[in-house]
Amino acid sequence: MPGVAFVYAFPTRAEEFFPDVLLSLCSSDCRRAGVDSRVFKLYYDPDDEAANHSLARRTVDRLVEGDRRVVVFERLWDADLIADLRRRAPWPVHVILASESDCAPMPGVDVVVRKNHRRAVAALVAAALRGELPREAPLADVSADDDELAPYEPDLDHEIVNEGLALPERRKVVLGNAGCAYAHDAGRNPLFDGIDLAHPDMARQGCTFCPMGGDHVHRDAAASAERVLHQVRYLTDRLPDIEEIQIYDQHPLPYLEALVRRSAQTGVRRLSYLFMDRADWVLRGREQLVRALRACRETGFRLVNYLIGFESFAPHDLAVYNKGVTPEENLDALRFLRALESEWPDAFSFSRYATHGFILFHPWSELGDLDANFQVMRQKLREAKAKSIPACGRWRRPCCRSGA
Repeated sequence: MPGVAFVYAFPTRAEEFFPDVLLSLCSSDCRRAGVDSRVFKLYYDPDDEAANHSLARRTVDRLVEGDRRVVVFERLWDADLIADLRRRAPWPVHVILASESDCAPMPGVDVVVRKNHRRAVAALVAAALRGELPREAPLADVSADDDELAPYEPDLDHEIVNEGLALPERRKVVLGNAGCAYAHDAGRNPLFDGIDLAHPDMARQGCTFCPMGGDHVHRDAAASAERVLHQVRYLTDRLPDIEEIQIYDQHPLPYLEALVRRSAQTGVRRLSYLFMDRADWVLRGREQLVRALRACRETGFRLVNYLIGFESFAPHDLAVYNKGVTPEENLDALRFLRALESEWPDAFSFSRYATHGFILFHPWSELGDLDANFQVMRQKLREAKAKSIPACGRWRRPCCRSGA
């Protein structure tokens, strides 16, 4: 029976905080519909091209052997893999790219799903199995009433394609509220005066290096906490070795206290909740974060801030990125989070993972920008135990979107 493959590709031998949720849900949707489905994970080695070529060949082997006639990628940068699959498969193969970050087509990809919405992916997979795959997928209009997590029964049986690679299941990703509430229009940024930003496919709101912005799905704190908790309970009931839950939400700060307290009330075992946020939102939400840490101290849970998108400490850089923060706000947030780590060592970590967003340069960088960042890196970031993460550098590209 023809089957479907959902493929996650990672740029290092670790997942490095990339979510693996929606395609796992899509795989379970297929299985409920009676379709043979499998989730595959590929871990590339940035320093070993020979190993990467071997991994691509093994991937094609698995797809052909499994009669996978529809293949959905969440990330894809190897067009040769697709070309090899089409050459070796004795049947037509439909290739779909469904990604938050990579919306541009690649040779060999039949259709791109923007925003990686579950309903859109399911519809395209069903159409492909019927031989009716369209050339374009409509942009999904995601709202709080259209919950992409229902039902939440993700396929947790993932196959690692790398030969001999076994990774412990210590951390899982759960989805908070989709999108990003930061919505400053790049068309109002003086740096882009005279540039036509009116293309209908251009995402003008938010940071210029990110496809999100102005598309936040709002739920109140109680509803947000319950949504995340539902996923946490499902995962911890089935995966006994989980120690960390990574919340994939651009601004989870308003509901962290409720999540911690409800976790304790419902019997979730003590673990660490990893969260990201913006520097300016952290500063505005100081009291919310302290209340959440107080809840952690009372219940034995822990919060870990694994990502703040500082991006730069140079005013010109931040303007190019349409970031909406100042270097002073970035530094204030850095000092605040480091102070919290000292004050709440049993409840909070800021330096456990040095994965905070920083873009060293971009095509319009000036020497003054590099010098400003160098001074901060030498004086401040080293003290905060910052380090370079190749996986983040590959995906957080220092480029404005098309036309900007």
